[in-house]
Amino acid sequence: MKKLFPLLICLFISSQIFGADIIKLPLETVEKQALANSPKIKQPESLMQSQQAAYESEDSYLYPSLTLDARGGWVSEIPSLKLAGNSLKFGDNWSYSAGPTLQYTLFDKNRRKNKSKSSLSAYESQKQELESAKKQILLQARQAYFKIQRDLEKIYFLSEYLNLTQKQLKDINSAFKIGNKNKLDVIMAEKQFIRAKLNISNARAALSQDLSELFKITVDNFSIDARYPLDYRIDPNLLDGETSSLIEFDSLDNTLAKFVSFENFTFDENQAKLLSYDKLINSYKYLSDSFKSGLYPRINLSGGAYFEYPNGPITEDIFLGRVNASLSMPLFEKSRTKKQSEAQKNMADSVIYRKQDMQEQLESIFDFSKTRLYSLNIENTLIEKMINDAKDGVKLTYNAYNAGSVTFLEVQNANIDLLSAQTDLANLKIEKLNCLAIMDNLGK
Repeated sequence: MKKLFPLLICLFISSQIFGADIIKLPLETVEKQALANSPKIKQPESLMQSQQAAYESEDSYLYPSLTLDARGGWVSEIPSLKLAGNSLKFGDNWSYSAGPTLQYTLFDKNRRKNKSKSSLSAYESQKQELESAKKQILLQARQAYFKIQRDLEKIYFLSEYLNLTQKQLKDINSAFKIGNKNKLDVIMAEKQFIRAKLNISNARAALSQDLSELFKITVDNFSIDARYPLDYRIDPNLLDGETSSLIEFDSLDNTLAKFVSFENFTFDENQAKLLSYDKLINSYKYLSDSFKSGLYPRINLSGGAYFEYPNGPITEDIFLGRVNASLSMPLFEKSRTKKQSEAQKNMADSVIYRKQDMQEQLESIFDFSKTRLYSLNIENTLIEKMINDAKDGVKLTYNAYNAGSVTFLEVQNANIDLLSAQTDLANLKIEKLNCLAIMDNLGK
């Protein structure tokens, strides 16, 4: 007992060090970072802010404008009149005028108002595009996370398979030494064991690649070194190579429990992507009406108070008020305004068809996901039964092998059947999560 005590202390210390290196990354953290950092969100966000500024600019034309107007000038000659040998000048070589001017368009048949509404609708369209981009990034982050969950499950099942093959190799080696098994069995068992290690290494390489894809979406590596990572449930000392990171993600079953409510969702016809098309259609229609208003008269008013010099022919300063009215109306422009209006109307029609096409595509994706979920639930029950049968088959086949009634090749097949069924179940759960995430993205 005294000899075992130092060993137990070492094992405890090493387990504490081993546990301290585990990096936990829940799905909620990934979602938050993706929404906060993704350039695919910042780009439509900047466009939305630009369109908002454009709308506020257009909206300002609905109000009167106040400006400070000033001018000055010099002429070489001024009118003069000779009377009784004297020359009477009308004015001065120098002149100036300065003062505030108030301008307002009294009537333009809603040209400015419709253009403002067009900019507002364009801003609202871009706002919906931003919401759509957020949902899309959220979906991409989730799907990237699901892929890593699949990788971790595969590595875990492979490690169980490795432990099984290692135990069998040890048993067969022992049996070979006492003459109960032949050398071929040892070679086949060793080959099975090495193949299990190769498969784990390949799975870890796939995990590394999928982690890198997740980091691109979130613009964050969460302090994970993705060179040669490993699932936290596996002791890295049992495998070849140096482990760069031990990671822990949410379990598949816990994630499925959170997403299961999405199974009852129906297709959302008012989702952000489709609403963005509606707003864009309105924008083109308002702009078409704005151009059409250019065919009607426009009445402008202006007025102001000014300091001026000279006062007509009198060379003195004067303070005076001035009010002006103007009317303009196109008489001939070779249908320019009419064609501009028609162009915007045709653009609106184009967006209507684009929306119809997009809605059909999204409904098809949603319907497929919903339909696929039904078959996945059936397949899940069947694969779980296959796993139970495969576990029993592994034990029975190995016992039969030890009894000499079957070859080691049948033992290998039984082991692979179990691993295949476990991997199939993990893949099925990931596919189910993807379907549920799509239904959340497109439904309500």
